[in-house]
Order: sequence, then C-alpha cells, then structure tokens
Amino acid sequence: MQSLQTLQARWHDGVTLQPRTVSLRVSEDGLHGEDAQIFHAFLSWRDLRNGERVDDEIRFNIPKREERAPDGLLVLPVEPFFAALSALPDAKRTEITRTLKLKQHPRLKFWLLAAIITIPLMWMVYTRAAPMAHVFVSTEQEARLGRSVSAQLKRIHGVYEHPQRQAMLEELVRELQPPDSPYTYHITLLDSRQINALAAPGGEILFLRGLLEQIDDREELAGILAHEMAHVELRHGLKQVLRSVGVMAFMSGAIGGGFETLEALEAATELSGLLVLFSYSREAETEADAWAVERLHASGQSASGLLRFFERLQRISGSDESAWPTFLSTHPQTRERLEKLREAVASE
Repeated sequence: MQSLQTLQARWHDGVTLQPRTVSLRVSEDGLHGEDAQIFHAFLSWRDLRNGERVDDEIRFNIPKREERAPDGLLVLPVEPFFAALSALPDAKRTEITRTLKLKQHPRLKFWLLAAIITIPLMWMVYTRAAPMAHVFVSTEQEARLGRSVSAQLKRIHGVYEHPQRQAMLEELVRELQPPDSPYTYHITLLDSRQINALAAPGGEILFLRGLLEQIDDREELAGILAHEMAHVELRHGLKQVLRSVGVMAFMSGAIGGGFETLEALEAATELSGLLVLFSYSREAETEADAWAVERLHASGQSASGLLRFFERLQRISGSDESAWPTFLSTHPQTRERLEKLREAVASE
C-alpha cells in the first residue's frame, strides 16, 4: 500500500479574509484533503496543471466547488512539495512534473539572466496574477469598497426619494437573493436623468431616476434588479476594479495578508471614472443574464420583463435621446444575448 507524504498548504477560499491552513496528502493520483469541510477531498494532478511558481511558493487557481462560490487559490511551499514528490516512483514523478508544467528548483546563476526576465515577469504578474486577486479579498472588504462607490455617487447626484419604488426593490431583493449568498444588499436611488443602474462590489446597487422612469412594471424592475444582483454575486465589479489596479495592488504587498487595506482599490473610484470602471464586458453581461434568469425562475417569476426592457432598449437605441447611450455603454447589447433571453422566456 502506498505511503502518502503529508504537507501543509495555505487555502484562500475567496470569501474569508484570512487564508486557512490545510493538510494535504500527496499520492500518485493527486492531492487528498484531510478536511473536506474546508478544502476539496481530492484534486487530480490534471486539476492542478499550469500552476505558477513564485519565489518559494507554488500557486494553483482552484475552480469553485459550488455553483455560486468564488474560485480559490492553493499555495504550496516549494521544498516540502518537491520532497513529497521525491517519495514517489521516478517515472510517476516525471509524469506529474510534466503534467504540472513546473520546473523543479530553478536557479538563476547570473545577474544578467535576472535582468532579462524582469519585463516578462512583470507582464505575467499583470496578466495572470491580477485576475486571480479577487480570491484575496473578503466579502467584508468588498462591501467596504462598494460603500465607498455608493457614497461618492450620492455626493455627485444626490438621493432620489421614491418610497414606493424603494420598497418594491427591497422586496424583490429578498425574493431574488440566493439563500447561500454572503452579501447584504443596499438599494440606493440616485437623482439623475441618466438611464442607468450600477452594481458596485459587495451588494451596493444603485438605480438612477432616469431608468426608473422608463420601467413599465414590476416584472421589468425584477428583471433589471436580478441582472444587477448577478454582477454582485459573480464578483464582476470587484474583478473589474482589480483589473484596473492589479499591478498597484500586487506590488504594494497585497498578496499574503489578504489585502490589509483597500486604499489602492478605493483610489480607482474617483468621481470621473465610476461608470467607466463598472462597464462590463459582453461575456460578463451574458453571465449576468443567465444568473438573472435562473433566480427569476427560482423565485417563481418570469424573465419576460427583462426581455421586454432590452427589446425596447434595442428599438430606441438609435434615437436622438441622449440618455440611452449611457446605459448601452455600460451594458453592451448583442443579438446573441437577446436570443438567449427569448429562448428562456419561451421555455417558461
């Protein structure tokens, strides 16, 4: 029977602020977690390929365990990890290192070589590490960032008082929010004629008066709210901020301590750039549509309101009304998105 070597690793689950220490056993097939409540019971070597070697650590981006859970980051110490691999048969160890695409104990012998790799290494930090940075930010810190965004927008536009719409939105939040959601939602109405809504990180959702005046009924309001809630639950806003300040956040020592402060992120939310900052990609918008449809159906509601609103938006987007392009710039439309929504409504 194979004797399994054990090592200690750090697990960043993307929800809690501090990483957890997990015990892992190393076998020919993969890593075995000793506490399934905290970490995966088993990950094959193929699940771990394309890891990143950083100093004396190896980092693996681990896919989410549950449908709406965030991705995680597993950090292994280099020396104990390779020591555990050395206990395996030579042929199997070679196969594993080839699968992981990791080189064992690389050493830089000349300072010139270090200088040559500096630029590509910095580019790797920007393109690979920054998109993974959200796993280091707790939901509490994410909420703090969202409150900062909301406070700035309130200062810009002022609060729009509409008790009926406010109450309806808060009721819809309770209907649409998943039972396992880690967020506390806050709805703010802003006194602006712009036709727009914004989902800031951590559960802050802001509706502008111009949008509320264009919504015909409760179904439309539910559809738009579900779409904005999707951006929160899928952490699109946080990821967007980190893409903007990823290098700054990483170079300030954010990794390791789990973002001790969010000053670097809050600096990205200057007044002039908030709507630009939270303009999502077509891929993110499509993901948000799918999540919205799922939650609408789960709460016993139709997605037809969301479809009607988007179809009306499509019809008048070529008009001279200057308020609509703002919504289009932050919520890009595609024919494929509308077709998927029509299919979802037709299947109800």
